[in-house]
Amino acid sequence: MSEKVKKFAAVIFLTLLIWAWAYLSLERQISLWGSIELSPAAGPEYLVTFEGGASFPVKLTFKGTPTKVSEIERRYRSALMDPLHEKLVYYYMPQDYGHITTGSYTLDLLDFIRQSPTYREMALTLEACEPPRIEVDVEVLVAKQLAVQCIDETGAPLAAADIQPGQVEMYVRPDYTGPAYIRLSAQQIAAARQSPIRQRPYVDLGTTSPRRIADQEVRIALPATEQLNEYPFQPQSIGFIFSRNSTIPSRFRVQIENESDLRTIHFRATEDAYEAYRRMRHHLLIEIREEDAALEEIPPREVIFNFPQEFVRNGQIEATSSKTAMIQLVPLSPSGG
Repeated sequence: MSEKVKKFAAVIFLTLLIWAWAYLSLERQISLWGSIELSPAAGPEYLVTFEGGASFPVKLTFKGTPTKVSEIERRYRSALMDPLHEKLVYYYMPQDYGHITTGSYTLDLLDFIRQSPTYREMALTLEACEPPRIEVDVEVLVAKQLAVQCIDETGAPLAAADIQPGQVEMYVRPDYTGPAYIRLSAQQIAAARQSPIRQRPYVDLGTTSPRRIADQEVRIALPATEQLNEYPFQPQSIGFIFSRNSTIPSRFRVQIENESDLRTIHFRATEDAYEAYRRMRHHLLIEIREEDAALEEIPPREVIFNFPQEFVRNGQIEATSSKTAMIQLVPLSPSGG
């Protein structure tokens, strides 16, 4: 009887081994979305767009053992859930392809991805890529000394700002003659009137290109103004700022969870500035972003004091402390109620 048990156990063991070997020898396919982006190591002199965008989505079909496919599938899902998790990104380095002069180039994506370190680490076979190739536009920028200009939230210049140093080196297009900007909020303007603050200037090189920020910080000081009186104030109206093409107002009602915290605010102002603020349609504004609709919980959002901008620029009104709003987007019923 013992001999029969041993033989039976051996048969089961061999069968399991055969099943395991057969499972591992099978190959599965999986299609995932990745993106092509400019390598951070490319250098600040390169401005690159992929079919007009800063990154380009590609659909990739891989083949491999079930174990490897399951592993990459698990990593891919983790990246979708966690913004800090490594995503399926393939970095383009213009120098590696000889794309070192301004112009348009065709990039064979199958070859490009197969040569990337990210692909080699996956231990999978790339079967297909959609699209198979893309056009890459490369612009070689030049280093220039740019004058630094301070502006407020509306884009109006703060001519009285004392900026040290008054110039910074940045990479821009050869024909760019504008300044490097520093945009200050009302709170930052108020702080700069009390003591100098430090910021890094920026330039925008187009709507599809990421904002370029200088490596160097500059020191900004604004002149003190006439004596301001401190006022407690009860806002009568809170407004919301939506992007131009936002669909949120037609789908959601904005609910402020801590409205009681916003019933009284404090600020300093001249009498004229106080009266102008009192007459504003909305005393407080809250920005509602399109991505808020996808969030389970919206982080606290800083409230904007809707001060009259001409008085902000002249230093005649300023907040003494900030406020934050806790907001929720409540779906509207199908009837819109």
